[in-house]
Amino acid sequence: LTGRMVASSCNAAVRWHHDGWEVLRNDDDEEDGEEERELTKHRGRPMKLYKALDIEELANKLPRDTLAMGDVIGGLTEEAASDLNLPPGTKVVQGGPDAFVGMIGLGTIRPHQICLITGSSHLHCLLTPEATSARGTWGAYRGAPLPHLNFAEGGQSSTGSLVRWARDLVSSNDGDDDDGRSEK
Repeated sequence: LTGRMVASSCNAAVRWHHDGWEVLRNDDDEEDGEEERELTKHRGRPMKLYKALDIEELANKLPRDTLAMGDVIGGLTEEAASDLNLPPGTKVVQGGPDAFVGMIGLGTIRPHQICLITGSSHLHCLLTPEATSARGTWGAYRGAPLPHLNFAEGGQSSTGSLVRWARDLVSSNDGDDDDGRSEK
């Protein structure tokens, strides 16, 4: 849309295991020498993990520029504007994964707040003051959903069982289920 390839810091933190705070630091300070730029080339990326998995080249294939949700990426190119029937230069902002955008919409933006988001999965989304974790949860991820926060999640594995339980609780089972299963 803008001609600029960037990643969402939230997505990079939660799905790519990057340090969502570090990836937002300015890697291209004009005053830095070539050696300093090389040292910070993969700032925030999980290079130890990549090395252990023998996939270090992955760091060079992912977008180097990272922006927080809501940051302006740039303006629409002439071609994108024409395709979308919008004025050239219309601002394009960085988005994020659906559940994390939902957290912001629900007002879950301070440490110790939790929300429940249900869609294709079932998420218990918790903001933590420190990047800490607990047994049975994923995270904590630094920089999600917003740069100054830490995020932990749980509950995804219960979705199917919970939906089935609710269905069975409120609907009669005459042995002729829509899903083709029947008790005999």
